[in-house]
Amino acid sequence: MAEFAIIDNPDNYEIMEKPFSSNDEKEFESLLEAHPEALPIGKIDPIADLAVVIGRQVTIPIGSIDLLFLDNKGRLILVECKLVKNPEARREVLSQLIEYGLYVSRNWNPQRVLSIVEEYTRKQKVKTDIMSSLHLDEKTLRKKIDEGLSSRAKGPILVLAGDVLEQRALVLSNHLNKHNFPIVCTEFRRFQIGKANLLVGSVRDATLLSTVSTSQRAALEDDEWLQTFKTEQERNVGAELLRWARELEQAKLCGVRIGSSELMIDAWGKGSQGKLVSITTERIYVYLNNLQKMVGNANKVRVFRSKIEMIVQLSKREQYPSITIKSLREDKLKQIESVIEYVLKDLKASA
Repeated sequence: MAEFAIIDNPDNYEIMEKPFSSNDEKEFESLLEAHPEALPIGKIDPIADLAVVIGRQVTIPIGSIDLLFLDNKGRLILVECKLVKNPEARREVLSQLIEYGLYVSRNWNPQRVLSIVEEYTRKQKVKTDIMSSLHLDEKTLRKKIDEGLSSRAKGPILVLAGDVLEQRALVLSNHLNKHNFPIVCTEFRRFQIGKANLLVGSVRDATLLSTVSTSQRAALEDDEWLQTFKTEQERNVGAELLRWARELEQAKLCGVRIGSSELMIDAWGKGSQGKLVSITTERIYVYLNNLQKMVGNANKVRVFRSKIEMIVQLSKREQYPSITIKSLREDKLKQIESVIEYVLKDLKASA
């Protein structure tokens, strides 16, 4: 579903869809190039909030990439534009995209990407600097591009863009997503409202992150994870928890992992190990069932829960009770950290 709504229409403008015809593929490509904001970047790469075009018809030995985007996390997005009336707008296009993605991930480096940026800027006579548009300096962007190209989990994102996408392509892309392959189908519709035209893009398949478990998701850097918080207050809580978790990790009291949407604190006890705490942008989850396995003592688990509930109200869930991030003031946060740290020290002593 497209992410927009017309609440009222006081001027009685006629709203009608302007479908693309089979001869409009270049026009469709040009529209997307001219209006990159129509690309639903938040659904394609949820940790990014901005993407810019850095190349069009980028030639590689096995073909030509219709549009090449770069998001503000340094991740490349390869876009193949196909309209439904084009006989190629079938699942074969996905195979072509996959080949392109594999070639790019195996053969490109940051310098190659930056040279494409320079060439595109020169050809298009782009007035605004692309680096500035991404709010990144060249050194930082080069580092992020290098990480993206060298990581299988964070490699180039492949996007099939069309006006109407057939079911076979959607099913195949969904299957690939379940196997952690970064490919997304997006659908674009063109509307006319009075004298204005509107291009709307929406993801027609599972997003990259909804089809894999958290432990399989692409690992993020600390600053990238903090950017997933919506408000400054919640981000401050996240920053404090992250600082605290890293200190515990350095003291060898726990292990720390960051997935696409959560910070995980792993602990170990008597012959068992597992996730003790999970911190998302909205809640802190406590894995009491894992703690039970690690301590082998139900009474200790009850004491742990009661200590937290003396500070803040836990949800009613028995196995994974949680605390809302919004409910945490600085004093309560410190107290909760102290209780969890005590448990980690106790686990380490008994291991």
